[in-house]
Amino acid sequence: MQKITGQLFNRINLASNISEIFQILQSELNNYFDCTNLYLGLLNNRNKNIDIYFLKEGQVVCESQNYLRTLNNLVLEQKEALVLTENEIAQYISSGKLPSNGTPARSWVGIPLKTNTSVIGLLAITNFENTNVLSASHLELLNYIAPHITQFIGRRQSEEALKFSENQLRESNISKDKFFSIIAHDLRGPFNAIIGFSDLLYNEFDSFDESEKKAMIKNIYDASLGTFKLLENLLEWSRIKTGRSIPSLEYVDLSTIANACLSLLRPQAEKKNIKLFSGIHFGSIAYCDENMIKTVIRNILSNAIKFSQIGGFVKIWANLKEEWIEVIVTDNGVGIANENLGKLFQLDESVKTKGTMGETGTGLGLILCHEFIELNGGSIKAESEPGKGCQISFTIPKYPL
Repeated sequence: MQKITGQLFNRINLASNISEIFQILQSELNNYFDCTNLYLGLLNNRNKNIDIYFLKEGQVVCESQNYLRTLNNLVLEQKEALVLTENEIAQYISSGKLPSNGTPARSWVGIPLKTNTSVIGLLAITNFENTNVLSASHLELLNYIAPHITQFIGRRQSEEALKFSENQLRESNISKDKFFSIIAHDLRGPFNAIIGFSDLLYNEFDSFDESEKKAMIKNIYDASLGTFKLLENLLEWSRIKTGRSIPSLEYVDLSTIANACLSLLRPQAEKKNIKLFSGIHFGSIAYCDENMIKTVIRNILSNAIKFSQIGGFVKIWANLKEEWIEVIVTDNGVGIANENLGKLFQLDESVKTKGTMGETGTGLGLILCHEFIELNGGSIKAESEPGKGCQISFTIPKYPL
Protein backbone atom coordinates (compact mmCIF):
# COMPACT_ATOMS: atom_id res chain seq x y z
CA MET A 1 0.00 0.00 0.00
CA GLN A 2 2.88 2.36 0.78
CA LYS A 3 4.15 2.15 -2.80
CA ILE A 4 0.66 2.76 -4.23
CA THR A 5 -0.15 5.71 -2.01
CA GLY A 6 3.31 7.26 -2.26
CA GLN A 7 3.11 7.49 -6.05
CA LEU A 8 -0.53 8.62 -5.90
CA PHE A 9 0.12 11.39 -3.38
CA ASN A 10 3.21 12.63 -5.23
CA ARG A 11 1.23 13.04 -8.43
CA ILE A 12 -1.80 14.63 -6.76
CA ASN A 13 0.44 17.10 -4.92
CA LEU A 14 1.47 18.49 -8.32
CA ALA A 15 -2.13 18.78 -9.61
CA SER A 16 -3.22 22.34 -10.34
CA ASN A 17 -6.99 21.86 -9.98
CA ILE A 18 -9.74 19.47 -8.87
CA SER A 19 -10.19 17.95 -12.34
CA GLU A 20 -6.52 16.94 -12.42
CA ILE A 21 -6.80 15.45 -8.92
CA PHE A 22 -9.74 13.31 -10.07
CA GLN A 23 -7.98 12.25 -13.26
CA ILE A 24 -4.92 11.12 -11.30
CA LEU A 25 -7.10 9.24 -8.81
CA GLN A 26 -8.97 7.44 -11.56
CA SER A 27 -5.79 6.59 -13.46
CA GLU A 28 -3.80 5.30 -10.46
CA LEU A 29 -6.59 3.36 -8.74
CA ASN A 30 -7.67 1.72 -12.00
CA ASN A 31 -4.40 -0.21 -11.91
CA TYR A 32 -5.66 -2.15 -8.86
CA PHE A 33 -9.44 -2.45 -9.29
CA ASP A 34 -12.20 -1.46 -11.70
CA CYS A 35 -12.62 2.33 -11.55
CA THR A 36 -14.64 2.72 -14.73
CA ASN A 37 -17.47 4.35 -12.79
CA LEU A 38 -15.41 6.13 -10.15
CA TYR A 39 -16.56 9.65 -9.38
CA LEU A 40 -15.65 12.45 -7.00
CA GLY A 41 -18.42 14.51 -5.43
CA LEU A 42 -17.73 17.85 -3.73
CA LEU A 43 -20.28 19.99 -1.92
CA ASN A 44 -20.76 23.35 -3.61
CA ASN A 45 -21.56 25.94 -0.96
CA ARG A 46 -22.44 28.57 -3.57
CA ASN A 47 -25.45 26.71 -5.01
CA LYS A 48 -26.10 24.07 -2.32
CA ASN A 49 -25.59 21.25 -4.85
CA ILE A 50 -22.85 18.69 -5.27
CA ASP A 51 -20.30 18.94 -8.08
CA ILE A 52 -19.72 15.48 -9.58
CA TYR A 53 -16.40 14.89 -11.36
CA PHE A 54 -16.31 11.82 -13.63
CA LEU A 55 -14.73 10.53 -16.81
CA LYS A 56 -16.73 10.85 -20.03
CA GLU A 57 -15.26 9.81 -23.37
CA GLY A 58 -11.77 10.10 -21.94
CA GLN A 59 -12.29 13.62 -20.57
CA VAL A 60 -12.98 14.77 -17.01
CA VAL A 61 -16.32 16.55 -16.81
CA CYS A 62 -18.07 18.21 -13.89
CA GLU A 63 -21.83 18.35 -13.40
CA SER A 64 -23.67 20.10 -10.59
CA GLN A 65 -26.49 17.98 -9.16
CA ASN A 66 -29.02 18.00 -6.36
CA TYR A 67 -27.80 15.31 -3.97
CA LEU A 68 -30.96 14.85 -1.87
CA ARG A 69 -32.55 11.39 -2.15
CA THR A 70 -29.37 9.92 -3.63
CA LEU A 71 -26.77 7.46 -2.39
CA ASN A 72 -24.41 10.42 -2.09
CA ASN A 73 -26.66 11.99 0.54
CA LEU A 74 -26.60 8.81 2.64
CA VAL A 75 -22.81 9.07 2.93
CA LEU A 76 -22.85 12.85 3.52
CA GLU A 77 -25.45 12.51 6.29
CA GLN A 78 -23.91 9.49 8.04
CA LYS A 79 -20.34 10.75 7.56
CA GLU A 80 -19.24 7.13 7.31
CA ALA A 81 -18.23 4.81 4.48
CA LEU A 82 -21.15 3.01 2.88
CA VAL A 83 -20.87 -0.32 1.05
CA LEU A 84 -24.08 -1.49 -0.61
CA THR A 85 -25.06 -4.63 -2.47
CA GLU A 86 -27.77 -4.87 -5.11
CA ASN A 87 -30.36 -6.07 -2.57
CA GLU A 88 -29.55 -3.28 -0.13
CA ILE A 89 -29.92 -0.67 -2.87
CA ALA A 90 -33.28 -2.22 -3.83
CA GLN A 91 -34.43 -1.92 -0.20
CA TYR A 92 -33.60 1.81 -0.16
CA ILE A 93 -35.61 2.23 -3.38
CA SER A 94 -38.63 0.26 -2.12
CA SER A 95 -38.63 2.28 1.13
CA GLY A 96 -38.78 5.54 -0.85
CA LYS A 97 -35.38 6.80 0.34
CA LEU A 98 -34.07 6.62 -3.23
CA PRO A 99 -35.88 7.27 -6.55
CA SER A 100 -36.65 4.30 -8.78
CA ASN A 101 -35.72 6.00 -12.06
CA GLY A 102 -32.60 4.98 -13.97
CA THR A 103 -30.63 1.74 -14.02
CA PRO A 104 -30.05 0.55 -10.44
CA ALA A 105 -26.46 -0.25 -9.49
CA ARG A 106 -25.53 -3.84 -8.64
CA SER A 107 -23.03 -2.61 -6.07
CA TRP A 108 -21.94 0.78 -4.76
CA VAL A 109 -19.23 2.12 -2.47
CA GLY A 110 -19.10 5.64 -1.04
CA ILE A 111 -16.20 6.99 1.06
CA PRO A 112 -16.71 10.36 2.80
CA LEU A 113 -14.08 13.07 2.49
CA LYS A 114 -13.93 14.49 6.02
CA THR A 115 -12.11 17.29 7.75
CA ASN A 116 -12.04 17.63 11.53
CA THR A 117 -15.29 19.59 11.47
CA SER A 118 -17.26 18.66 8.37
CA VAL A 119 -17.70 16.49 5.28
CA ILE A 120 -16.70 18.22 2.03
CA GLY A 121 -17.73 15.43 -0.33
CA LEU A 122 -17.18 11.79 -1.17
CA LEU A 123 -15.33 9.34 -3.38
CA ALA A 124 -17.66 6.73 -4.88
CA ILE A 125 -17.62 3.75 -7.22
CA THR A 126 -20.73 2.43 -8.95
CA ASN A 127 -20.82 -1.01 -10.56
CA PHE A 128 -23.69 -1.88 -12.90
CA GLU A 129 -22.43 -5.39 -13.74
CA ASN A 130 -20.74 -6.94 -10.70
CA THR A 131 -22.74 -7.73 -7.57
CA ASN A 132 -19.55 -8.24 -5.58
CA VAL A 133 -18.38 -5.13 -3.79
CA LEU A 134 -14.69 -4.27 -3.57
CA SER A 135 -12.39 -6.51 -1.62
CA ALA A 136 -11.45 -5.68 1.96
CA SER A 137 -7.97 -4.56 0.90
CA HIS A 138 -9.38 -2.22 -1.73
CA LEU A 139 -11.80 -0.70 0.79
CA GLU A 140 -8.91 -0.30 3.22
CA LEU A 141 -6.97 1.56 0.51
CA LEU A 142 -9.88 3.94 -0.21
CA ASN A 143 -10.41 4.64 3.49
CA TYR A 144 -6.70 5.28 3.94
CA ILE A 145 -6.32 7.75 1.06
CA ALA A 146 -9.60 9.62 1.77
CA PRO A 147 -8.22 11.96 4.51
CA HIS A 148 -5.16 12.76 2.41
CA ILE A 149 -7.29 13.45 -0.66
CA THR A 150 -9.44 15.75 1.49
CA GLN A 151 -6.34 17.77 2.43
CA PHE A 152 -5.19 18.09 -1.18
CA ILE A 153 -8.67 19.14 -2.32
CA GLY A 154 -9.01 21.57 0.58
CA ARG A 155 -5.85 23.36 -0.51
CA ARG A 156 -6.97 23.56 -4.13
CA GLN A 157 -10.42 24.79 -3.09
CA SER A 158 -8.83 27.52 -0.99
CA GLU A 159 -6.74 28.58 -3.99
CA GLU A 160 -9.80 28.54 -6.27
CA ALA A 161 -11.84 30.50 -3.70
CA LEU A 162 -9.08 33.13 -3.62
CA LYS A 163 -9.14 33.36 -7.43
CA PHE A 164 -12.93 33.65 -7.33
CA SER A 165 -12.69 36.50 -4.81
CA GLU A 166 -10.10 38.24 -6.97
CA ASN A 167 -12.38 37.92 -10.01
CA GLN A 168 -15.32 39.26 -8.00
CA LEU A 169 -13.23 42.24 -6.90
CA ARG A 170 -12.11 42.83 -10.48
CA GLU A 171 -15.72 42.73 -11.71
CA SER A 172 -16.74 45.07 -8.90
CA ASN A 173 -14.08 47.56 -9.97
CA ILE A 174 -15.21 47.27 -13.59
CA SER A 175 -18.80 47.96 -12.49
CA LYS A 176 -17.71 50.96 -10.45
CA ASP A 177 -15.63 52.37 -13.32
CA LYS A 178 -18.50 51.83 -15.76
CA PHE A 179 -20.94 53.51 -13.37
CA PHE A 180 -18.82 56.66 -13.12
CA SER A 181 -18.17 56.58 -16.87
CA ILE A 182 -21.91 56.59 -17.56
CA ILE A 183 -22.50 59.39 -15.10
CA ALA A 184 -19.62 61.42 -16.55
CA HIS A 185 -20.45 60.89 -20.21
CA ASP A 186 -23.84 59.36 -20.94
CA LEU A 187 -25.75 61.56 -18.51
CA ARG A 188 -23.81 64.74 -19.29
CA GLY A 189 -24.74 64.65 -22.98
CA PRO A 190 -28.54 64.57 -22.56
CA PHE A 191 -28.46 67.14 -19.78
CA ASN A 192 -26.38 69.46 -21.95
CA ALA A 193 -29.09 69.17 -24.61
CA ILE A 194 -31.88 69.80 -22.10
CA ILE A 195 -30.11 72.79 -20.56
CA GLY A 196 -29.06 74.20 -23.93
CA PHE A 197 -32.50 74.08 -25.58
CA SER A 198 -34.22 75.25 -22.37
CA ASP A 199 -31.86 78.21 -22.20
CA LEU A 200 -32.63 79.18 -25.80
CA LEU A 201 -36.36 78.93 -25.23
CA TYR A 202 -36.19 80.90 -22.00
CA ASN A 203 -33.92 83.72 -23.16
CA GLU A 204 -34.78 83.97 -26.87
CA PHE A 205 -38.33 82.63 -27.01
CA ASP A 206 -39.71 85.37 -29.26
CA SER A 207 -36.92 85.06 -31.84
CA PHE A 208 -38.03 81.56 -32.94
CA ASP A 209 -41.03 80.62 -35.05
CA GLU A 210 -43.51 77.97 -33.96
CA SER A 211 -41.87 75.12 -35.87
CA GLU A 212 -38.45 75.91 -34.36
CA LYS A 213 -39.91 76.05 -30.86
CA LYS A 214 -41.69 72.74 -31.41
CA ALA A 215 -38.47 71.14 -32.67
CA MET A 216 -36.56 72.30 -29.57
CA ILE A 217 -39.30 71.05 -27.26
CA LYS A 218 -39.16 67.71 -29.08
CA ASN A 219 -35.38 67.60 -28.51
CA ILE A 220 -35.88 68.34 -24.81
CA TYR A 221 -38.52 65.59 -24.61
CA ASP A 222 -36.33 63.00 -26.38
CA ALA A 223 -33.30 63.85 -24.19
CA SER A 224 -35.44 63.67 -21.04
CA LEU A 225 -36.98 60.34 -22.02
CA GLY A 226 -33.59 58.82 -22.86
CA THR A 227 -32.11 60.07 -19.60
CA PHE A 228 -35.02 58.65 -17.62
CA LYS A 229 -34.56 55.22 -19.24
CA LEU A 230 -30.85 55.35 -18.50
CA LEU A 231 -31.49 56.24 -14.86
CA GLU A 232 -34.01 53.41 -14.58
CA ASN A 233 -31.44 50.94 -15.91
CA LEU A 234 -28.71 52.34 -13.67
CA LEU A 235 -30.89 52.02 -10.56
CA GLU A 236 -31.91 48.45 -11.42
CA TRP A 237 -28.31 47.55 -12.23
CA SER A 238 -27.12 48.98 -8.90
CA ARG A 239 -29.81 46.96 -7.08
CA ILE A 240 -28.48 43.77 -8.67
CA LYS A 241 -24.85 44.60 -7.90
CA THR A 242 -25.62 45.36 -4.24
CA GLY A 243 -27.67 42.17 -3.81
CA ARG A 244 -30.96 44.01 -3.30
CA SER A 245 -32.64 42.65 -6.44
CA ILE A 246 -33.92 39.26 -5.29
CA PRO A 247 -36.17 37.28 -7.66
CA SER A 248 -39.68 36.44 -6.47
CA LEU A 249 -40.08 33.03 -8.09
CA GLU A 250 -43.49 31.66 -9.05
CA TYR A 251 -45.20 29.75 -11.86
CA VAL A 252 -46.07 32.16 -14.69
CA ASP A 253 -47.45 31.77 -18.20
CA LEU A 254 -44.93 33.14 -20.68
CA SER A 255 -47.59 33.66 -23.35
CA THR A 256 -49.26 36.27 -21.13
CA ILE A 257 -45.96 38.09 -20.60
CA ALA A 258 -45.06 37.97 -24.31
CA ASN A 259 -48.47 39.28 -25.41
CA ALA A 260 -48.30 42.14 -22.89
CA CYS A 261 -44.84 43.15 -24.17
CA LEU A 262 -45.96 42.95 -27.81
CA SER A 263 -48.97 45.17 -27.09
CA LEU A 264 -46.75 47.71 -25.37
CA LEU A 265 -44.25 47.79 -28.24
CA ARG A 266 -46.73 47.68 -31.12
CA PRO A 267 -46.76 51.52 -31.55
CA GLN A 268 -42.95 51.46 -31.81
CA ALA A 269 -43.19 48.73 -34.48
CA GLU A 270 -45.97 50.48 -36.42
CA LYS A 271 -43.77 53.55 -36.91
CA LYS A 272 -41.48 51.33 -39.02
CA ASN A 273 -44.24 49.10 -40.45
CA ILE A 274 -42.71 46.10 -38.68
CA LYS A 275 -44.86 42.98 -38.25
CA LEU A 276 -44.81 41.29 -34.83
CA PHE A 277 -45.45 37.54 -34.46
CA SER A 278 -45.81 35.44 -31.29
CA GLY A 279 -45.50 31.65 -31.24
CA ILE A 280 -45.58 31.24 -27.46
CA HIS A 281 -48.70 29.18 -26.79
CA PHE A 282 -50.98 29.54 -23.79
CA GLY A 283 -49.86 27.21 -21.00
CA SER A 284 -46.10 27.70 -21.54
CA ILE A 285 -45.44 27.73 -17.80
CA ALA A 286 -42.06 28.70 -16.34
CA TYR A 287 -40.82 29.10 -12.78
CA CYS A 288 -39.40 32.61 -12.62
CA ASP A 289 -39.77 36.20 -11.47
CA GLU A 290 -42.53 37.63 -13.67
CA ASN A 291 -41.33 41.25 -13.59
CA MET A 292 -37.72 40.34 -14.37
CA ILE A 293 -38.66 38.11 -17.31
CA LYS A 294 -41.09 40.76 -18.57
CA THR A 295 -38.20 43.26 -18.53
CA VAL A 296 -36.00 40.79 -20.41
CA ILE A 297 -38.57 40.06 -23.13
CA ARG A 298 -39.46 43.74 -23.49
CA ASN A 299 -35.77 44.72 -23.87
CA ILE A 300 -35.04 42.02 -26.43
CA LEU A 301 -38.16 42.77 -28.49
CA SER A 302 -37.48 46.51 -28.34
CA ASN A 303 -33.91 45.94 -29.57
CA ALA A 304 -35.17 43.72 -32.39
CA ILE A 305 -37.58 46.47 -33.53
CA LYS A 306 -34.87 49.11 -33.18
CA PHE A 307 -32.48 47.30 -35.52
CA SER A 308 -35.10 46.08 -38.02
CA GLN A 309 -35.54 47.76 -41.38
CA ILE A 310 -38.80 49.43 -42.34
CA GLY A 311 -41.25 46.71 -43.37
CA GLY A 312 -39.38 43.97 -41.49
CA PHE A 313 -40.58 41.44 -38.93
CA VAL A 314 -39.89 40.35 -35.35
CA LYS A 315 -40.84 36.89 -34.09
CA ILE A 316 -40.92 35.42 -30.59
CA TRP A 317 -41.57 31.77 -29.79
CA ALA A 318 -40.67 29.11 -27.24
CA ASN A 319 -39.27 25.58 -27.25
CA LEU A 320 -40.51 23.45 -24.36
CA LYS A 321 -37.89 21.06 -23.05
CA GLU A 322 -38.03 18.54 -20.20
CA GLU A 323 -36.85 20.91 -17.46
CA TRP A 324 -36.42 24.21 -19.31
CA ILE A 325 -38.21 26.63 -21.59
CA GLU A 326 -36.18 28.29 -24.32
CA VAL A 327 -37.52 31.66 -25.49
CA ILE A 328 -36.27 32.86 -28.89
CA VAL A 329 -36.57 36.28 -30.54
CA THR A 330 -35.52 36.75 -34.18
CA ASP A 331 -35.56 39.65 -36.61
CA ASN A 332 -34.46 40.26 -40.19
CA GLY A 333 -32.66 43.48 -39.38
CA VAL A 334 -29.13 44.76 -39.84
CA GLY A 335 -27.52 42.09 -37.67
CA ILE A 336 -24.47 42.41 -35.44
CA ALA A 337 -20.81 42.47 -36.43
CA ASN A 338 -18.80 39.46 -35.24
CA GLU A 339 -16.47 41.62 -33.16
CA ASN A 340 -19.47 43.04 -31.23
CA LEU A 341 -21.40 39.80 -30.77
CA GLY A 342 -19.33 38.68 -27.79
CA LYS A 343 -19.60 42.10 -26.13
CA LEU A 344 -23.39 42.32 -25.91
CA PHE A 345 -23.61 41.04 -22.35
CA GLN A 346 -20.30 42.42 -21.03
CA LEU A 347 -20.38 45.46 -18.83
CA ASP A 348 -16.79 46.47 -19.56
CA GLU A 349 -17.35 46.41 -23.33
CA SER A 350 -21.00 47.37 -23.77
CA VAL A 351 -22.12 48.06 -27.34
CA LYS A 352 -24.17 51.15 -28.19
CA THR A 353 -25.37 51.42 -31.80
CA LYS A 354 -28.08 53.60 -33.28
CA GLY A 355 -31.14 51.89 -34.75
CA THR A 356 -32.22 51.94 -38.39
CA MET A 357 -34.15 55.20 -37.80
CA GLY A 358 -31.52 56.75 -35.55
CA GLU A 359 -32.95 55.32 -32.31
CA THR A 360 -30.54 55.57 -29.40
CA GLY A 361 -30.06 53.26 -26.41
CA THR A 362 -28.37 53.15 -23.01
CA GLY A 363 -26.03 50.23 -23.69
CA LEU A 364 -27.27 48.57 -20.50
CA GLY A 365 -30.43 46.83 -21.72
CA LEU A 366 -28.93 43.47 -22.71
CA ILE A 367 -26.54 43.57 -19.76
CA LEU A 368 -29.57 43.80 -17.46
CA CYS A 369 -31.19 40.94 -19.39
CA HIS A 370 -28.10 38.81 -18.77
CA GLU A 371 -28.16 39.62 -15.04
CA PHE A 372 -31.90 38.90 -14.73
CA ILE A 373 -31.71 35.59 -16.58
CA GLU A 374 -28.83 34.43 -14.38
CA LEU A 375 -30.78 35.44 -11.25
CA ASN A 376 -33.60 33.21 -12.52
CA GLY A 377 -31.26 30.26 -13.04
CA GLY A 378 -31.08 30.40 -16.85
CA SER A 379 -28.68 31.45 -19.60
CA ILE A 380 -28.82 33.82 -22.58
CA LYS A 381 -26.99 33.95 -25.90
CA ALA A 382 -27.01 35.84 -29.20
CA GLU A 383 -26.43 34.65 -32.77
CA SER A 384 -26.17 36.94 -35.77
CA GLU A 385 -24.67 37.69 -39.15
CA PRO A 386 -24.32 41.25 -40.45
CA GLY A 387 -27.18 42.02 -42.82
CA LYS A 388 -29.07 38.82 -41.93
CA GLY A 389 -30.76 39.75 -38.69
CA CYS A 390 -30.22 38.57 -35.14
CA GLN A 391 -31.48 35.81 -32.86
CA ILE A 392 -31.37 36.15 -29.09
CA SER A 393 -32.48 33.23 -26.94
CA PHE A 394 -32.64 32.52 -23.25
CA THR A 395 -33.61 29.60 -21.03
CA ILE A 396 -35.51 29.58 -17.75
CA PRO A 397 -36.51 26.61 -15.62
CA LYS A 398 -39.99 25.05 -15.71
CA TYR A 399 -39.70 23.93 -12.10
CA PRO A 400 -37.77 24.98 -8.95
CA LEU A 401 -34.06 24.21 -9.32
